Amino acid sequence: MNFFFIFILGLCFGSFINVLIYRVPIGLSILTSSQCIYCKKKILIFDNIPVLSFLLLKGRTRCCGKKIKIQYPIVEFIFALSFIYSFYFSDDIFNFIFLSMFFFILTAIFFIDWQHLIIPHVFSWSLIAIGLIYNFIFNQQILDYLFGAILGALLVLITNGIYFVTKKKQGMGMGDVFLLSGIGGCLGLVNCFISFFWASILATFYIIFSGQLSNLQAKIAFGSFLCLAAASLMILNNFYSLSNFFY
Repeated sequence: MNFFFIFILGLCFGSFINVLIYRVPIGLSILTSSQCIYCKKKILIFDNIPVLSFLLLKGRTRCCGKKIKIQYPIVEFIFALSFIYSFYFSDDIFNFIFLSMFFFILTAIFFIDWQHLIIPHVFSWSLIAIGLIYNFIFNQQILDYLFGAILGALLVLITNGIYFVTKKKQGMGMGDVFLLSGIGGCLGLVNCFISFFWASILATFYIIFSGQLSNLQAKIAFGSFLCLAAASLMILNNFYSLSNFFY
């Protein structure tokens, strides 16, 4: 199949991810037609072409001239690349669907949690479902993924319990619990724990370099770092020379 077609298709799915990122956290229907987030006028079809419309409109809405978030073309481009990656490294159509859905959900969660500090359960529960269903059907080591889903959730719960006892406040929410469970269901037990460790390191560096180290009340989107860690591990696992080096 032509990689250009796969890229274009990935851009279209990325555009739909943008719809989810904007609408799901505020409870809007994802089935209604696109409209300007500023003046609420309907967006014309030729102004809704992924990436291209943003460039042609020079980053501004046609209807009211307000700035369009750079997030929109970024999300579309990132998912298009992950869509090509999923196609290139897939053994069959089922593996392609699994990888595509994995990156689709993680992309949506990353930006939603980064912007709103929430992880809608519909995404994390979907991640758990696709991971366990896919590995139950196509992987002989299903127990590894089942334990990954269970112990991933327990890891966050235990960590959160320790934090609550020592700091007298909640550190992570249930969204992180279900998200790491989904990562365990998709990547297995070992990679689940590695994801948590790697995300903790990334979050620590972010806190330090963003100047929030002295602010004990600061909240960070830990789910976004979990998504970044899980996506990088999924990619790493398909580069055998690198995976052999780390494992």
